[in-house]
Amino acid sequence: MDTMFGYDLQNFRREVRTFSHEIGGLPNLLGGIERAASFDEASVRPAQSVMRIADRLSKSLRTFHDHALLAHSHIRAADHKIEAWYLVQEVEQMSQKGQSLPTIANKVVIRVSTPPAGPAPSKELSP
Repeated sequence: MDTMFGYDLQNFRREVRTFSHEIGGLPNLLGGIERAASFDEASVRPAQSVMRIADRLSKSLRTFHDHALLAHSHIRAADHKIEAWYLVQEVEQMSQKGQSLPTIANKVVIRVSTPPAGPAPSKELSP
């Protein structure tokens, strides 16, 4: 029965939309890092840290989507329910954008931790 709930919901949706635009660039950014990455032992730990953060972010976005769906199902006022449904759709898109983050971050870890393939040293067998 809060008269300000509709306005709060609209403001929250606007903030989520802004956050979604910020999150939207992460897959491209990580993809660029992955393309530029090369073997460097000193970069393994930071790359693993980024991978953990990307995984955590992806899981948090999925959880956020589940919570948004749950909130939508509990709202009774029709106009608020519509606004909440738009919010659910935006959160779902954001969650889909975040699904690829752990995979791309893992590719970065692989690139910085795998030495380049060089010619195999030849070992001569002595009789």
